[in-house]
Amino acid sequence: MRKQNGTTIVEVLISIIIITIVLGLLFNMFLQIRNEDNSNQIQANFTINQSTIVKDVEEDIVNYGVKRVSSCDLSEANISSIATGFENKHRCIKIEYAADYIEDKIGFLMLYNTYSRYDTDNGAYVGQSDTASWMIQYVRGHYTKTYANGSADYSSFKNGTQTMKQYPTEVSTIPKVAVKYSATGTVNAASINFPIETGDGERYDINLSFTFNGNSTFKCLNNHESSFECICLSGDALCQPTYS
Repeated sequence: MRKQNGTTIVEVLISIIIITIVLGLLFNMFLQIRNEDNSNQIQANFTINQSTIVKDVEEDIVNYGVKRVSSCDLSEANISSIATGFENKHRCIKIEYAADYIEDKIGFLMLYNTYSRYDTDNGAYVGQSDTASWMIQYVRGHYTKTYANGSADYSSFKNGTQTMKQYPTEVSTIPKVAVKYSATGTVNAASINFPIETGDGERYDINLSFTFNGNSTFKCLNNHESSFECICLSGDALCQPTYS
Protein backbone atom coordinates (compact mmCIF):
# COMPACT_ATOMS: atom_id res chain seq x y z
CA MET A 1 0.00 0.00 0.00
CA ARG A 2 1.31 3.44 -1.05
CA LYS A 3 1.87 5.91 1.73
CA GLN A 4 0.19 9.28 1.23
CA ASN A 5 2.75 11.98 2.03
CA GLY A 6 0.73 14.89 0.51
CA THR A 7 -1.07 16.19 -2.57
CA THR A 8 0.55 15.38 -5.88
CA ILE A 9 1.04 17.87 -8.72
CA VAL A 10 -1.45 15.93 -10.85
CA GLU A 11 -4.12 16.27 -8.20
CA VAL A 12 -3.46 20.01 -7.92
CA LEU A 13 -3.70 20.41 -11.72
CA ILE A 14 -6.94 18.43 -11.81
CA SER A 15 -8.37 20.60 -9.03
CA ILE A 16 -7.38 23.78 -10.89
CA ILE A 17 -8.95 22.50 -14.12
CA ILE A 18 -12.20 21.62 -12.34
CA ILE A 19 -12.35 25.02 -10.62
CA THR A 20 -11.63 26.77 -13.93
CA ILE A 21 -14.43 24.87 -15.68
CA VAL A 22 -16.89 25.68 -12.88
CA LEU A 23 -15.92 29.37 -12.88
CA GLY A 24 -16.26 29.46 -16.69
CA LEU A 25 -19.75 27.97 -16.50
CA LEU A 26 -20.74 30.39 -13.76
CA PHE A 27 -19.36 33.36 -15.74
CA ASN A 28 -21.26 32.34 -18.89
CA MET A 29 -24.40 31.93 -16.82
CA PHE A 30 -23.87 35.39 -15.35
CA LEU A 31 -23.47 36.92 -18.83
CA GLN A 32 -26.64 35.25 -20.06
CA ILE A 33 -28.59 36.44 -17.04
CA ARG A 34 -27.26 39.98 -17.46
CA ASN A 35 -28.06 40.06 -21.20
CA GLU A 36 -31.54 38.71 -20.56
CA ASP A 37 -32.04 41.26 -17.81
CA ASN A 38 -30.95 44.11 -20.10
CA SER A 39 -33.23 42.85 -22.88
CA ASN A 40 -36.15 42.47 -20.49
CA GLN A 41 -35.52 45.95 -19.11
CA ILE A 42 -35.54 47.47 -22.60
CA GLN A 43 -38.72 45.58 -23.50
CA ALA A 44 -40.44 46.47 -20.23
CA ASN A 45 -39.49 50.13 -20.54
CA PHE A 46 -40.65 50.22 -24.13
CA THR A 47 -43.94 48.50 -23.39
CA ILE A 48 -44.64 50.97 -20.62
CA ASN A 49 -43.47 54.01 -22.54
CA GLN A 50 -45.10 53.09 -25.86
CA SER A 51 -48.15 54.88 -24.52
CA THR A 52 -46.12 58.11 -24.39
CA ILE A 53 -45.87 58.30 -28.18
CA VAL A 54 -49.52 57.35 -28.64
CA LYS A 55 -50.54 59.98 -26.10
CA ASP A 56 -48.49 62.70 -27.81
CA VAL A 57 -50.00 61.99 -31.24
CA GLU A 58 -53.54 61.62 -29.88
CA GLU A 59 -53.28 64.91 -28.01
CA ASP A 60 -52.20 66.71 -31.17
CA ILE A 61 -55.04 65.11 -33.17
CA VAL A 62 -57.61 66.13 -30.57
CA ASN A 63 -56.19 69.63 -30.09
CA TYR A 64 -55.56 70.53 -33.73
CA GLY A 65 -57.58 68.19 -35.97
CA VAL A 66 -56.14 66.41 -39.02
CA LYS A 67 -56.07 67.98 -42.47
CA ARG A 68 -53.85 65.59 -44.45
CA VAL A 69 -52.05 62.29 -43.96
CA SER A 70 -49.36 61.02 -46.32
CA SER A 71 -46.19 58.97 -46.39
CA CYS A 72 -42.92 60.85 -46.28
CA ASP A 73 -39.21 60.49 -46.71
CA LEU A 74 -37.06 60.69 -43.59
CA SER A 75 -35.16 63.60 -45.10
CA GLU A 76 -38.32 65.69 -44.75
CA ALA A 77 -38.05 65.22 -41.00
CA ASN A 78 -34.32 66.00 -41.08
CA ILE A 79 -33.37 62.38 -40.26
CA SER A 80 -30.06 61.29 -41.79
CA SER A 81 -28.48 58.87 -39.28
CA ILE A 82 -29.81 55.67 -40.87
CA ALA A 83 -27.86 52.46 -40.28
CA THR A 84 -26.03 51.09 -43.32
CA GLY A 85 -28.19 48.62 -45.20
CA PHE A 86 -31.41 50.01 -43.75
CA GLU A 87 -31.76 53.10 -45.95
CA ASN A 88 -34.95 51.78 -47.56
CA LYS A 89 -36.24 49.92 -44.52
CA HIS A 90 -38.19 52.56 -42.68
CA ARG A 91 -41.67 53.97 -42.23
CA CYS A 92 -42.54 57.63 -42.14
CA ILE A 93 -45.97 59.24 -42.13
CA LYS A 94 -46.62 62.95 -42.16
CA ILE A 95 -49.65 64.32 -40.34
CA GLU A 96 -50.65 67.86 -41.26
CA TYR A 97 -52.86 69.36 -38.59
CA ALA A 98 -55.84 71.52 -39.45
CA ALA A 99 -55.37 74.32 -36.93
CA ASP A 100 -54.38 77.54 -38.67
CA TYR A 101 -53.34 79.25 -35.45
CA ILE A 102 -50.15 77.20 -35.02
CA GLU A 103 -47.16 77.61 -37.29
CA ASP A 104 -45.60 74.25 -36.45
CA LYS A 105 -48.56 72.12 -37.54
CA ILE A 106 -46.74 69.19 -39.15
CA GLY A 107 -46.03 65.98 -37.25
CA PHE A 108 -43.85 63.04 -38.31
CA LEU A 109 -44.27 59.49 -36.97
CA MET A 110 -41.19 57.48 -37.98
CA LEU A 111 -39.70 54.00 -37.57
CA TYR A 112 -36.10 53.41 -38.63
CA ASN A 113 -32.82 51.67 -37.75
CA THR A 114 -30.13 54.01 -36.53
CA TYR A 115 -26.87 54.31 -34.62
CA SER A 116 -28.43 57.06 -32.55
CA ARG A 117 -28.30 56.08 -28.89
CA TYR A 118 -31.35 56.10 -26.64
CA ASP A 119 -30.93 56.07 -22.86
CA THR A 120 -33.71 53.78 -21.60
CA ASP A 121 -33.04 54.64 -17.96
CA ASN A 122 -33.52 58.37 -18.42
CA GLY A 123 -35.80 58.28 -21.46
CA ALA A 124 -33.58 60.51 -23.53
CA TYR A 125 -31.86 60.57 -26.92
CA VAL A 126 -28.20 60.96 -25.98
CA GLY A 127 -26.00 60.63 -29.08
CA GLN A 128 -24.31 57.75 -30.89
CA SER A 129 -24.13 54.01 -30.20
CA ASP A 130 -21.65 51.36 -31.38
CA THR A 131 -24.51 49.13 -32.53
CA ALA A 132 -27.59 50.00 -34.54
CA SER A 133 -31.10 49.52 -33.17
CA TRP A 134 -34.68 50.17 -34.18
CA MET A 135 -36.26 53.39 -33.01
CA ILE A 136 -39.73 54.88 -33.14
CA GLN A 137 -39.93 58.67 -33.07
CA TYR A 138 -42.64 61.29 -33.16
CA VAL A 139 -41.76 64.88 -33.89
CA ARG A 140 -44.14 67.82 -34.04
CA GLY A 141 -42.79 71.28 -34.43
CA HIS A 142 -41.18 70.77 -37.81
CA TYR A 143 -42.41 73.05 -40.56
CA THR A 144 -41.32 74.09 -44.04
CA LYS A 145 -40.03 77.53 -44.94
CA THR A 146 -40.40 78.44 -48.62
CA TYR A 147 -38.03 81.04 -50.00
CA ALA A 148 -38.60 83.51 -52.82
CA ASN A 149 -36.79 81.26 -55.31
CA GLY A 150 -39.18 78.40 -54.50
CA SER A 151 -36.70 76.31 -52.51
CA ALA A 152 -37.73 74.82 -49.17
CA ASP A 153 -35.89 74.54 -45.88
CA TYR A 154 -36.70 71.36 -43.92
CA SER A 155 -34.28 72.06 -41.09
CA SER A 156 -36.37 74.47 -39.00
CA PHE A 157 -37.85 73.10 -35.79
CA LYS A 158 -40.11 74.76 -33.31
CA ASN A 159 -40.02 73.74 -29.65
CA GLY A 160 -42.74 71.15 -29.97
CA THR A 161 -43.09 67.49 -29.08
CA GLN A 162 -40.23 65.08 -29.71
CA THR A 163 -40.48 61.52 -28.42
CA MET A 164 -38.09 58.66 -29.24
CA LYS A 165 -38.18 55.03 -28.05
CA GLN A 166 -35.98 51.99 -28.67
CA TYR A 167 -37.33 48.59 -29.70
CA PRO A 168 -35.91 45.53 -27.92
CA THR A 169 -35.50 43.42 -31.09
CA GLU A 170 -35.57 43.47 -34.89
CA VAL A 171 -38.61 45.08 -36.52
CA SER A 172 -40.32 44.22 -39.80
CA THR A 173 -41.27 47.08 -42.13
CA ILE A 174 -43.05 44.89 -44.70
CA PRO A 175 -46.66 45.58 -43.59
CA LYS A 176 -48.00 48.85 -44.96
CA VAL A 177 -49.23 51.80 -42.97
CA ALA A 178 -52.96 51.96 -43.72
CA VAL A 179 -55.21 55.00 -43.51
CA LYS A 180 -58.90 54.04 -43.68
CA TYR A 181 -61.52 56.75 -44.02
CA SER A 182 -65.14 57.31 -44.99
CA ALA A 183 -67.46 60.25 -45.51
CA THR A 184 -71.23 59.81 -45.49
CA GLY A 185 -72.28 63.34 -44.66
CA THR A 186 -73.33 62.41 -41.14
CA VAL A 187 -70.39 60.28 -39.98
CA ASN A 188 -66.95 61.23 -41.28
CA ALA A 189 -64.24 59.13 -39.70
CA ALA A 190 -60.68 58.00 -40.33
CA SER A 191 -58.18 55.69 -38.69
CA ILE A 192 -54.42 55.27 -38.98
CA ASN A 193 -52.84 51.85 -38.44
CA PHE A 194 -49.06 51.96 -38.00
CA PRO A 195 -48.13 48.24 -37.90
CA ILE A 196 -45.13 47.24 -35.80
CA GLU A 197 -44.05 43.61 -35.39
CA THR A 198 -40.74 42.56 -33.84
CA GLY A 199 -38.67 39.51 -34.69
CA ASP A 200 -40.03 37.85 -31.55
CA GLY A 201 -43.58 38.18 -32.83
CA GLU A 202 -44.46 40.94 -30.36
CA ARG A 203 -46.92 43.51 -31.72
CA TYR A 204 -46.68 47.20 -30.87
CA ASP A 205 -49.14 48.55 -33.47
CA ILE A 206 -50.15 52.17 -33.15
CA ASN A 207 -53.82 52.79 -33.96
CA LEU A 208 -55.21 56.30 -34.13
CA SER A 209 -58.84 57.21 -34.86
CA PHE A 210 -60.46 60.59 -35.42
CA THR A 211 -63.47 62.30 -36.99
CA PHE A 212 -63.66 65.26 -39.36
CA ASN A 213 -66.38 67.65 -40.47
CA GLY A 214 -66.45 67.15 -44.24
CA ASN A 215 -64.65 66.17 -47.41
CA SER A 216 -62.72 69.41 -47.70
CA THR A 217 -61.19 69.08 -44.24
CA PHE A 218 -59.30 65.81 -44.74
CA LYS A 219 -57.19 64.28 -47.51
CA CYS A 220 -55.02 61.18 -47.82
CA LEU A 221 -52.17 60.89 -50.31
CA ASN A 222 -50.69 57.65 -51.69
CA ASN A 223 -47.24 58.92 -52.58
CA HIS A 224 -45.16 55.92 -51.45
CA GLU A 225 -47.36 52.95 -52.31
CA SER A 226 -44.84 50.32 -51.21
CA SER A 227 -45.18 51.31 -47.55
CA PHE A 228 -48.38 53.34 -47.34
CA GLU A 229 -51.93 53.05 -48.59
CA CYS A 230 -55.13 55.07 -48.43
CA ILE A 231 -58.28 52.97 -48.16
CA CYS A 232 -61.55 54.75 -48.80
CA LEU A 233 -64.64 53.02 -47.42
CA SER A 234 -67.24 55.21 -49.11
CA GLY A 235 -68.14 56.06 -52.71
CA ASP A 236 -67.42 59.70 -52.20
CA ALA A 237 -65.12 62.25 -53.83
CA LEU A 238 -63.02 61.86 -50.70
CA CYS A 239 -61.76 58.62 -52.22
CA GLN A 240 -59.52 60.61 -54.54
CA PRO A 241 -56.12 60.21 -52.80
CA THR A 242 -54.82 63.60 -53.84
CA TYR A 243 -54.42 66.97 -52.20
CA SER A 244 -56.82 69.75 -53.02
